[in-house]
Formats: sequence, structure tokens, C-alpha cells
Amino acid sequence: MAEYWSWLRTEFRLTVGGRIAFTVLLALGIVAGAVGTGFAFYNVEWRHEPDQVLGLQIAFSWIVAGLCAAVLLGIVAGVDSVFRFARSRFANLS
Repeated sequence: MAEYWSWLRTEFRLTVGGRIAFTVLLALGIVAGAVGTGFAFYNVEWRHEPDQVLGLQIAFSWIVAGLCAAVLLGIVAGVDSVFRFARSRFANLS
């Protein structure tokens, strides 16, 4: 886990708040993909819809969860970058 935090600090240069937000949103993305997989399995197997392909529904749920997570993680990285820039500018004014 220390390598993960170090990776976020060195590669993305996120602040502590940015690292926490990044991790929480990443975990929510994984949970959303897992829930989508559960719904796909329920829809195909227990609702007896033979015309649906389980693999495609599972893939779709993970793709959608991944895209949403990527957008949110990009926003976190961008906001954190703006925050660091503003903090450095105000620190230089003193």
C-alpha cells in the first residue's frame, strides 16, 4: 500500500487530500463495476433472458464504470493541480 501512496505522490504529484479523493473514487469505480456485474448476472441468469449475452453485459458494466472513474479521477488530478498552483503563487507573494 505504501508503494501505491508513493506512486500517487511522485507520478501524479497529488496532495494528501487529492490522494484520498483519488483512492475513494477509484474504490467507488471498482464497486460500481462489481455491482454492474451482479446486475448483469441477475438479469441474464435469474430473469431467464436467453437473448442476452452475459459476457457483453458484464463488459459493458466495467467499461462504463471505468470511463466514469477515469473522468472523475482526471477531475481530481486537475483540481489538485490547480490547487497546488494557486498555493505556490500565494506562497511566493508573502
